[in-house]
Amino acid sequence: MTTQADYTARNISVEGLQTFFTVYHHGKELGRINSVALGRHNVLNTLAAVAVGMELNLDFPNIAGSLKTFTGVQRRFEIVHQSDSVTLVDDYGHHPVELKATLKTAKEVWPDRRLIAVFQPHRYSRTQSLLKQFCSAFNDADRLIVLGIYPAGEPPIPGVNARLIADGAREFGHKHVEFIENRNEVVPALRHLLNPGDVVITLGAGDVWELNRVLLEDISKN
Repeated sequence: MTTQADYTARNISVEGLQTFFTVYHHGKELGRINSVALGRHNVLNTLAAVAVGMELNLDFPNIAGSLKTFTGVQRRFEIVHQSDSVTLVDDYGHHPVELKATLKTAKEVWPDRRLIAVFQPHRYSRTQSLLKQFCSAFNDADRLIVLGIYPAGEPPIPGVNARLIADGAREFGHKHVEFIENRNEVVPALRHLLNPGDVVITLGAGDVWELNRVLLEDISKN
């Protein structure tokens, strides 16, 4: 957090599924924030909300109290399911910077658990223009499954496909990468891959989130 900003966050810590930090305004301590918005990138978002509230002449205790009861946003590090056998998380992140931040947060929350990322690229044009950045975005995932591109109405671009991301991730040193074009084949693959305590996080702006429901149904049957 830059010290040049009017509002800054210090003493940031993640404890379980909560983030804590102290807010300063022009170097003066305002108080402590307790939020369910996980990750240092969300500290910035929460800090922005605090700044807006303060500039609207709300008092800090009321702002902090409101943030403490905030329950999160759908598809933003949304914990879909938690049990001893598996934790399922869904996140809308589809840009390399977002992916890195989300996976880093997952590792901070569950440092001793295996993290399996299931990524669905969004748009051919984005895959083409950010390919190199995608290839190095998954280092915090212990295992990576890359799905076919969700076109979002775009026509295919010759030579651009999701396998490029999987191959590139391997070239950047990732040891456990699998490319699965057909989304219907992912849950059977995960069934054989999962170990007790694993964290599975679905990533992308398309329909990858639906896999959590299918996987949960599959787990409940077995």
